[in-house]
Amino acid sequence: MEAVIERYKNNPALELWQVENEPFIKFRFGNCAQFNESFVADEIALARRLDPNHKIIITDSGELSNWRQAIKVGDYFGTTLYRVVRRPNGAIWNYDWLPPAIYRYKAKIWGQDMAAMFVSELQAEPWFTSSDPNDTPLEIQGQTMNPERLKKNFDYVERIGVSRAYLWGVEWWYWAKEARGDARYWEMVKEKI
Repeated sequence: MEAVIERYKNNPALELWQVENEPFIKFRFGNCAQFNESFVADEIALARRLDPNHKIIITDSGELSNWRQAIKVGDYFGTTLYRVVRRPNGAIWNYDWLPPAIYRYKAKIWGQDMAAMFVSELQAEPWFTSSDPNDTPLEIQGQTMNPERLKKNFDYVERIGVSRAYLWGVEWWYWAKEARGDARYWEMVKEKI
């Protein structure tokens, strides 16, 4: 972490340091199974000491967390926003029943200024049945991401009222355009940006 901060802290493209990704989410898997939340405070302190000129953003799950811990420790707060997910057993679950106001409400409960909050990951790609989009048929991918769903996600995040949203899926849009000849997502995002 120290080497990265020292290397990039004077880069004009740097705006914020994101310390960890969703460090307070309560389920752990893979390499993160033994993650120790107590390290987050030390990492934030190190980032602030090495680079006092850049603020810290902490992220948390939009749907699977209450944000209490994450909002308290950073200068900015980023929430993820996944509207349709594929569960480990393959079943699809959607969060269409959650109104955009729930994100504003959670921010208000914990005293988060909406000007210092944004969507750090807006779902703009499908959930695959494997780690490779080539192994997941397009009709299966379309169950969790399609042009109508992408438009719904854009509309939804605008209704939340955050100052910005980062899209999650650029590699997939590029893959769809180049490997499958489907430029719909690439063009939709270009138009939206």
